[in-house]
Amino acid sequence: MDVATVLSRIATVVNGADLAGNTLGVNATHFMPSAPDVPAFYPFHWRGVYDRDYGGLAEMTMTWHLLLSRAEDENASEEASALAGTGVETIYTAVHAARKTGTGGKYAGGVADDIVIRAVEGPRQFEFGPGGGGPAFWGIEFTIFGMG
Repeated sequence: MDVATVLSRIATVVNGADLAGNTLGVNATHFMPSAPDVPAFYPFHWRGVYDRDYGGLAEMTMTWHLLLSRAEDENASEEASALAGTGVETIYTAVHAARKTGTGGKYAGGVADDIVIRAVEGPRQFEFGPGGGGPAFWGIEFTIFGMG
């Protein structure tokens, strides 16, 4: 499983999705931007595990952040709730729609055997930038699991 390609495909899937709420589109990237253009969806952290079986299966747990607003307001909370659900026009549905659509029944063009969203948490405040101390944004955090 190529980590860079997996991150890139997830960002592409989210960028191409119709999402709920007032957002006209989420700015999804396969890397943490130096200055987020909200709403910004990006991988914050990932962890891989090699050789989960004798065939060399790799697993990857990724933490993605969706930053929505610099202010704690009703609109940011509503956006978080709308985008964090499992119904139509959500991040969950966008990521899961690419399952088994790729080559050989694999995820989004064959980049992994499968990718699923396992959890979502928020809304809460994120200090953006290395080591924190940067501007604070309200957002939500997704835990995405992949294997391949």
